[in-house]
Amino acid sequence: MKPMQDVKDITIIGAGPTGLFGAFYAGMRGASCRLIDNLDQVGGQLTALYPEKYIFDVAGFPKVLAKDLVKGMAEQAFQFKQPVHLGEKVLDLQHGSEDGQPRFTIVTERDAYPSRSVLIAGGIGAFTPGSCPSRTPISGTGRGCTIASSTRRCSRGSACCSWAAAIRRSTGR
Repeated sequence: MKPMQDVKDITIIGAGPTGLFGAFYAGMRGASCRLIDNLDQVGGQLTALYPEKYIFDVAGFPKVLAKDLVKGMAEQAFQFKQPVHLGEKVLDLQHGSEDGQPRFTIVTERDAYPSRSVLIAGGIGAFTPGSCPSRTPISGTGRGCTIASSTRRCSRGSACCSWAAAIRRSTGR
């Protein structure tokens, strides 16, 4: 039987620019984290679709190649030695509690990852475009759908809402 993964403070679903920055920020704040991505490399669409394209709207850079931006972001994020699980599709998100504290388990095709909180950083490529299934936040308020009391905001409006609806179904909230 395979041993259970360590509980992390934050599990970030998506290792594109938003996920990489989330991992960097978690490390800066002393939080343990892991990244999970369906792709086989970090960088999301920047790496997968247009690594040779210049990006003009990144603070501090008049223009930067997508692959160079990802290289710098990965170097910045991984200085804290967080594990990254690539080529793993998230199949389920389970919600429970341990010692009265919220606990999530992210289930992929290969493993189950326990976490105290989840940050969904799935870009537009991870979702089918469509309208938000529920305009009501699960808890809290704010643009981008706050997902549950112990999760953080995510990017990409309708994608976030799709994940929020799935989490709502799995948690009963």
